[in-house]
This record gives sequence, structure tokens and C-alpha cells, in this order.
Amino acid sequence: MQPAKTPVRLIIGYGNPLRGDDGIGWHVSQELAAHLQDPDIEVLPCHQLTPELAEKISHAQLVLFIDATCEGSPGEWSCDEIRPDCEAAIFSHNASPSGLLRLVRSLYGVAPPAWLFTVCGNSFEYGESLSPAVRKCLPDLLAKIVNVLTAMPLTARFSPAPKITGA
Repeated sequence: MQPAKTPVRLIIGYGNPLRGDDGIGWHVSQELAAHLQDPDIEVLPCHQLTPELAEKISHAQLVLFIDATCEGSPGEWSCDEIRPDCEAAIFSHNASPSGLLRLVRSLYGVAPPAWLFTVCGNSFEYGESLSPAVRKCLPDLLAKIVNVLTAMPLTARFSPAPKITGA
């Protein structure tokens, strides 16, 4: 019996799917999991980032995080490179992508290239549906995520890139 192959690309979509647009990361990761049929890609929808994700991240060659934000215009999205040295500490109920990368570097001596896709939400009230502005940006956002997954080289560190945005 051969050991299971470790995916080289990891997508972590997070947020609360019961709080409207806060669940965008969770919704996008569900959509990607349903349509990406590549054994080199693992998609993890989760409610929040936790230190337990560090081990999985340590095996990845590329990590994409997807989350909601309240900064910007509703439905606007951006993609920024994440570095492990962006913050000083990680806490179990207040983890961030850069904090997780710092933890991974601390524990495993590696920090894979990582990008954070954020979508500006319009409504964070109780409810399972996304606002019209956020739903409208989904096709463009999903296409860009797939593009990033297939276009970026996995063997080299990414150099700082210009901010990618969309609306």
C-alpha cells in the first residue's frame, strides 16, 4: 500500500456561513471543492483559523486563504501576498494567515508562499445567504483563484507582487 500523496496546493476558506457575507471564504471553498478535481489541491472550509492548521500548511508548496472583510466597497475583492513576519503572535481565537505562517516557520522551519483573497462584504447579519454584491463577484473571484492555482510556479518563492483587485 502506497502512502497518501500530500497535496501541493492548499486552499483554506474561512468564515461563519451563518453570518451572511462573513461566510464568503467558506462558500468559495465549498464551490472550489465541488469543482476542482486535482489530487494536488486540497480545499479546507473552516469557521476560523486555528493553530491545528499549521501541520497541513507545513506540507504545502502554495497556500491560498479566502476571507471576508468590511474594508472597501461591497463585492470588491483583493489578493495580497502573506508573509510570516507580519505580526508578533498567534492566539487560538484570533489567528490570522500571517500568524499561522509564522507558527509554521517556528515549528517546522518552512513558510510556503501564501496569498490572501479578501472580499468586502455588505451584510454580516444572521443568515446563510450572501448579499447580491458578493454573489455578483463570485465568478470573477473563482476564475482568479483557479488562475493563481495553475499559473504560479511551485518551486520558487514568490517575489512581492502588485496588489490584485477586482469588483
